[in-house]
Amino acid sequence: MSAIAGIYHFNEEPMNLQQCHNLMTALQKYPADSIQMWHSEKVFLGCHAQWITPESVGEQLPLYDFERQCTITADAIIDNRDDLFQRLQVKPSNQKGMTDSELILLSYYKWGEDAPKFLVGDFAFVIWDEKKRKLFGARDFSGSRTLYFHQNSRKFAFCTTMEPLLRFPFIEKS
Repeated sequence: MSAIAGIYHFNEEPMNLQQCHNLMTALQKYPADSIQMWHSEKVFLGCHAQWITPESVGEQLPLYDFERQCTITADAIIDNRDDLFQRLQVKPSNQKGMTDSELILLSYYKWGEDAPKFLVGDFAFVIWDEKKRKLFGARDFSGSRTLYFHQNSRKFAFCTTMEPLLRFPFIEKS
């Protein structure tokens, strides 16, 4: 199981990279095959990834799509890959190496915020859509993957475990 985390600033406050680093450091007690981070001026996304499916081995998360200007971080095992390949008209030559996070992104491009309705499996993901200036996230309906979050007037922070969020000085522990 992977762990994902991130922060989004609603205002013009610059991203505090030390807070981002602390958030990812708090996840180090979990095993990981890869620890990656991505950030812009207002958004930070991180993934503490375990490669547990054949499609996930070597997966780069967070993943930035330059063409569509979207970034995803995900903890996902999608069970209806074949159905999604058909619905999304993914060429057979592209199917073998496609990761679950890439399938989630393609689903988001096609169905927008309705994308989770078409996903079967265990998942938690967050997508930063730079063109729309929108952060979108979801978790599976059965709750197999958790996604905790905090929002105030200035920031939105999320993580698949609660403890790292409670380390932020802007989050009251009450």
